[in-house]
Amino acid sequence: MPNINGIVDKTTRASSYLLSLIKKAWGLECRRKLTLYKSIFRSTITYGQQIWFPFISKKAKDKLNSLHYNILKHCIQAYTTTSSNFTDIPTQIPKLTDYIESNILKNEIGYNRFNLSNRKEIANYNERKSQENYEESKNNFKCFFISSKIPKFVKPNFYNVQLFTGHGNFKSYLFRIRKIVSPRCSCGAEEETPEHILNSCPLDSDFSKRIITGDETWCFPFDPQTKKRSLEWHTPSSPRRKKVCLDKSKGKVMLVVFFDYQGLVYYEFIKEGHTINKQVYKEILVRLRDAIRRKRNKLFKSKQWKLIQDNTPAHRAIIVQDYLAKHSVSVLPHPPYSSDIAPCDFFSFPKLKMTLKGRRFSLSSEVIENATVELNKLRKIDFELAFQRLFFTLEKMCR
Repeated sequence: MPNINGIVDKTTRASSYLLSLIKKAWGLECRRKLTLYKSIFRSTITYGQQIWFPFISKKAKDKLNSLHYNILKHCIQAYTTTSSNFTDIPTQIPKLTDYIESNILKNEIGYNRFNLSNRKEIANYNERKSQENYEESKNNFKCFFISSKIPKFVKPNFYNVQLFTGHGNFKSYLFRIRKIVSPRCSCGAEEETPEHILNSCPLDSDFSKRIITGDETWCFPFDPQTKKRSLEWHTPSSPRRKKVCLDKSKGKVMLVVFFDYQGLVYYEFIKEGHTINKQVYKEILVRLRDAIRRKRNKLFKSKQWKLIQDNTPAHRAIIVQDYLAKHSVSVLPHPPYSSDIAPCDFFSFPKLKMTLKGRRFSLSSEVIENATVELNKLRKIDFELAFQRLFFTLEKMCR
């Protein structure tokens, strides 16, 4: 019989090293962490399970399940107060003892994956265990799912785990752990819970008014017109028009813009020859917070504003994330490879660049001056339409 304490200690140390390395290396998706657990740690722990599992005590089984819970909790980035039943259901990874018992049952019945009756028997066993865990889970989780069968498109991450469990930045939870003095919502309701925020909180109707979004783009001294705008009438015998290939890098400057539904909040031009890295972006965020304090003081004091940014490396850098967390800035998650849903990319940058196309500037200072003029021409209604289009696009993506 193996030394369960030794197995638990070694696996705990190895998982801690792995998770700390992942954190320092730009992070890793929850799905990939779960794959590492199933392929490396679980297979190591359960080696020789048919021999030693029937002889271990209940205390040893509880230690195995506790190890399983602690690793899964870190994989899905759940709060430490999250119950062990929750970690098993959305990840669709059974407890270690249930997993081992299922494997032992397979050996007893001579499991053959081509035998339909064998497959049904094992599936029924796993479903019964999963349903037992679901019945023992908290009521908050049952508000979102009516059974232990979780849809495949639901992938646990840092944000939806807080929503499903109720263990997160909710006043009902913060009051329960004695971090604040009242669980009341800002709208006046008795408790600020995930269900209240999603279903009945009137403040949610003003959600778009609390969003500030931003991005970067290059402004060139000469940007050729689009093909549509450069069309000309010609006869069949006319010579083909020649287009000169220009070096766009000469004299170009980078523009950084942040705005909300009311209008521009902050913008600046990066010096010629420079670009955005994690340190520069952090300094920009410092100046952005100061601009919000001056121009949107009520929103700044409420600490209810949300930031939308794409997931470029500079935006996801650890020093940037630490700065945002330090100042309690909520960042709305941005789907990977979906730059087209950023309001800057489909609204402000096309409007700005369309007016500058075909115009030639000799100096970078002229580029900055003309780009600033075009930015200030944007009206409030234009920004409101940008956020309406953003939510319309997100709704289409969720269908």
